[in-house]
Amino acid sequence: MNAIELAVSPIKQSSIDAAEQNAKEFLATTKAKFEAAGWDINQVAPFPRKNCSDAEFKVVYKYRKSLAMLVKFTGVSGRRDQPQIVCWDDVYANKFIEQTKEEAALQYEMYVAKLIKKIGDVTEAKMGYINGLWMNSTLIVTKTNGSIEKWNTKCIINRSVYGKLFNQFPTRKTK
Repeated sequence: MNAIELAVSPIKQSSIDAAEQNAKEFLATTKAKFEAAGWDINQVAPFPRKNCSDAEFKVVYKYRKSLAMLVKFTGVSGRRDQPQIVCWDDVYANKFIEQTKEEAALQYEMYVAKLIKKIGDVTEAKMGYINGLWMNSTLIVTKTNGSIEKWNTKCIINRSVYGKLFNQFPTRKTK
């Protein structure tokens, strides 16, 4: 194992836990929207307008499609202006949480690979935390030439326009 990978390995589970918590909050918010709309998907995520741009159509349609995966249709109306009543799909909601956790783990692995590539060869690495695990962590490395560098990382948990959660880890060398 690389020294950088060893130094940041304790953080991996915290990253996965944070992504899981965000996924659960997203699902709770989405479920509340459905409940408030009487479980009518046309109220929560209406079909795209007929005269919208292609870009708007794609965003609205994909959002509707992503929410439709969280529910089961109890009866499908043949008309867009009719209510389409749905019920919550616990099986897919749980699958959504598991996928989010897997993607967080993958993002973490990509983060470690990015650090190794960005920093280069090191003989020693030490991780420090200022405001929690990802809010403001600093990696202090001793390079093979003897120089010491500090790298600051912050975690940003974003949600795409389609409702998909993902982590971003901007990392910068500090002076």
